Amino acid sequence: MGHRSARSKGKEPALVALYNSTRWKQLRSIQLRAHPLCQCPHCQEGTVRVRIANVVDHTVPHRGCPDLFFRQDNLMSMAKAGHDRHKQSQERGGKGFKGGCDDHGEPLDPTHWWK
Repeated sequence: MGHRSARSKGKEPALVALYNSTRWKQLRSIQLRAHPLCQCPHCQEGTVRVRIANVVDHTVPHRGCPDLFFRQDNLMSMAKAGHDRHKQSQERGGKGFKGGCDDHGEPLDPTHWWK
């Protein structure tokens, strides 16, 4: 039985293959070089808070779709703590944010990741 890293534990083999691909590793590196500071709404690339980005997030969940997975315009550089917090919130259906939106469809919660 081979050793599985914590990163691949519990993930579908197709997803593990995407994340381990040379193409992804190159795209991730390009993204982090182009945007070395966290782009999340809380940091805004250093205009609000300065945090070094070390994770690349897919802004629209790819759900294993290679076309969406490798789209550079679907990527955002993030600090790991913010990324993990954001993903946990998504998995809970957005819980943790103040619910609702204004007349323009913008979230009422000023800390919501869409802002």
